[in-house]
Amino acid sequence: MSVAFSPDGQRVASADMVGTVRFWDKETMRELGALYGGEDGWAAYAPDGRYKLGGDAAGLFWHAVSLCRFEPGELDGLVPGVRRVPIDEPLF
Repeated sequence: MSVAFSPDGQRVASADMVGTVRFWDKETMRELGALYGGEDGWAAYAPDGRYKLGGDAAGLFWHAVSLCRFEPGELDGLVPGVRRVPIDEPLF
């Protein structure tokens, strides 16, 4: 639906029709992460397995990675490389 460049021109954000925002490296066009919004919260996911949640985001993160029957954080100890990032730490 739309794209925008970061202020420094190094990243591109793209938005689709369902409200997902994906972040890309301008030079490599490698996906840096995605932001999924919902009525009660949001989930942000990076391809290396890091993620953040805000509000009541139950199901948003796992839906994004096609594991929608699990709650956010439920599989953190079981899925190698998946880890929650503190809210004040940058994700991408």
